[in-house]
Amino acid sequence: QHELILFASNGEPKPLTTHDKSNIVRVSNIQSNNRVHPTQKPIEVLRYLVSSSSSEGDVVFDPMCGSGSALCAAKQLGRHYLGIEISPDYVKISKEQLDLIQSPFKWIKEEKA
Repeated sequence: QHELILFASNGEPKPLTTHDKSNIVRVSNIQSNNRVHPTQKPIEVLRYLVSSSSSEGDVVFDPMCGSGSALCAAKQLGRHYLGIEISPDYVKISKEQLDLIQSPFKWIKEEKA
């Protein structure tokens, strides 16, 4: 079982390779009873992609953020993040997931939706 993940970078792209020099990232699947979104990605995968393709202080953008896994990975790794989600239920879930993570940043102003 696999899933294709597409991500883009602004500027010079960094090559992504795993310890076995392939572009396949192998991680355990999220058990269905632990998912808060039907296509939720393991945060381990998102941490790998975010850390491999950005630096601390960069902005990570997820245009269909769902449960917020990419945003959580960005927050854990000291990146700024911006997510867009059409479903109010998943926006709430994303915010709840993000609230569980300690951020290395002190935000000066947080916009209210």
